[in-house]
Amino acid sequence: MMKTDNFFTANNILYGITDNKEVIKLNDNSHVYDLPLSHNISLDSLVISFNKKNMIALDASSNFKTIWKKTFDFEINSYDVRIVNGYLYIGFNNDTCTVLNLLSFNETTFIQPELVLFTNGISIISLKGKNTLIYQDQNIVLNYTFKDTFTDILTNSEKNIRIKSVLYGNKVNSYIIQADYNYLYYIEIHETIEISAKVIIPNTFLGDTTIINYTCYHITNRDIYKIDFKTETAEVKLNWTNITGDIDYSGIKILHTVDDCIIFMASKKGTIMVYDTITNAIISHTVLNKLVSVESRSLIIENILYINDIDNITHSIKLPLTTK
Repeated sequence: MMKTDNFFTANNILYGITDNKEVIKLNDNSHVYDLPLSHNISLDSLVISFNKKNMIALDASSNFKTIWKKTFDFEINSYDVRIVNGYLYIGFNNDTCTVLNLLSFNETTFIQPELVLFTNGISIISLKGKNTLIYQDQNIVLNYTFKDTFTDILTNSEKNIRIKSVLYGNKVNSYIIQADYNYLYYIEIHETIEISAKVIIPNTFLGDTTIINYTCYHITNRDIYKIDFKTETAEVKLNWTNITGDIDYSGIKILHTVDDCIIFMASKKGTIMVYDTITNAIISHTVLNKLVSVESRSLIIENILYINDIDNITHSIKLPLTTK
């Protein structure tokens, strides 16, 4: 396969976008389509092509038919365009940003944040500095600074936590906040940002968090935890390193949830694990023996996981899943 860091799927075919704006089939590197503009980003079968003030959405499942296009009033910051929770975040050079709904193509404009972490299309949650959370919708702007600290294992000194990610909670206007290195918060946002619960995961770092079947799980480079925000506890469900034989001291990334399974990766060796939450067991593991960035893209087509290593070489892994 040709090296590419931008791949997507349409009609169960895996495509890649080259540095020359060319769409290719990754199974044989054959040419499919030349994209119209210099910068490109994809989600599912949708390809967004843009430069300067112009943006075009093309549907790869319909022979790259143009389904939306727009010329904005301000120039797009090409380094500040990304997919966030299935929405397109667009940063402009005038200190504003737009969140584009990729189903309806409705737009919502906000004050441009330092780093956007979450959006639902009508509000955004962002990070200012390391530990201040900013919430914006069309009516209010709220902020909350987390005061907790962690012990830096390299310097043995206390440092302020850094907010890492934001997930939907199980209630309206509720969210789960993951912070380096071992804090999980359950917050609710109304007229203020309020912490409803806090869970400290002991002796851990380099973890990632997800919700599956209304249950929160946190996976570290050693253990899989089930999180209960009502009791503010973290229960160790499984030491997954018993499968691989050693602790992989690397970043952890939850790649996908499918049915009752969590597919996650340890980056140092490219260890791909499939954890069944019902049987509490690792039902598949593959070691690529290549460094895989926690920022690497991955997708699943017909129970095959495709993921890029640090050299942008795409690997395919058969998954033991019952659905597509």
